Amino acid sequence: MRDSLLLDTPTRTAGTLARPDEGVLVKAVDWPHRETTTIAQENVSVERQGERPRRFALGRAPELEGLLASFDALLGADRERLAHHYRIEHELTGPDWVIALTPRDPRLSRRIAQILLRGSGDALRCMELSETSGARTTTLLGSGLDALREAEADALRAHCRTGTAQ
Repeated sequence: MRDSLLLDTPTRTAGTLARPDEGVLVKAVDWPHRETTTIAQENVSVERQGERPRRFALGRAPELEGLLASFDALLGADRERLAHHYRIEHELTGPDWVIALTPRDPRLSRRIAQILLRGSGDALRCMELSETSGARTTTLLGSGLDALREAEADALRAHCRTGTAQ
């Protein structure tokens, strides 16, 4: 779900996020359209159903470079590498936790204000990416999300924060 100051209502997509290899991140959208974005080896490829594939250097999109670095470090349990790219703050409330990542790289911090990771126990529930423009992208992760596909934006935000749609 993406909130933007330019939109009346958030845009919403559903799909999967995968890290098939170190240094590779694949976002596959399957609703409301089909699109696959692959970040690998300093390159980005975007393939959307019915359109010509687009390719560009990762350096042209520092926010993607930062996301790849953060996912590699998170999924590889590499706190040192994560701390190299971000200032890390965390909060625990019972089994629930929030990790706030603030970019250290000036190029990335011009576009990304903060990344919040929310979870419970050993499960990451969602990622909230706040851009300096005021736009915010909330990515819900985990199982059982199909039931939330048609939920209102407030219910999706509630799921992100508590693990239940309200």
